[in-house]
Amino acid sequence: MSVFSSAVSPNRTITHLPRRARLLAHSTRWCDYPLRPPLIVDDERLIRTLIREVLGEEGYGIAGAANGEEALQYLADHEPDLIILDLDMPVMDGARCYRQFRAEGVCIPVLILSASNAVKVARDLGAQAGMAKPFDIAALIHVVDELVSVGR
Repeated sequence: MSVFSSAVSPNRTITHLPRRARLLAHSTRWCDYPLRPPLIVDDERLIRTLIREVLGEEGYGIAGAANGEEALQYLADHEPDLIILDLDMPVMDGARCYRQFRAEGVCIPVLILSASNAVKVARDLGAQAGMAKPFDIAALIHVVDELVSVGR
């Protein structure tokens, strides 16, 4: 499993607290507004469902999009706390989608999650993190928690 994250620092993790309490500990603005559902953009319904269930158990709601065009439509009206973005999708791929929403001024943390060279592409694009599929569930939860806390 490959993981890259420019925002995640192992020294910052407070492991003896529940995930929600760790997010609270990392965010001075936690009480200012509620969590906004992360957006998972992946053409594989099974992946979207798996991530929705796993993160749902951690207290996250999840919005979903099957391709880059659907993601851009969602982002026109919503501001999630995090975007989890696949690279290889029909209609509009993840890299093109990423470039377009960044060009439009969207400054939401992004986790590139893809079967291809996600870690390298995440670095090249400037995304905050990248993980290769298949991914480790615990690592995914850790990176999501950290990126959500950094984004607040």
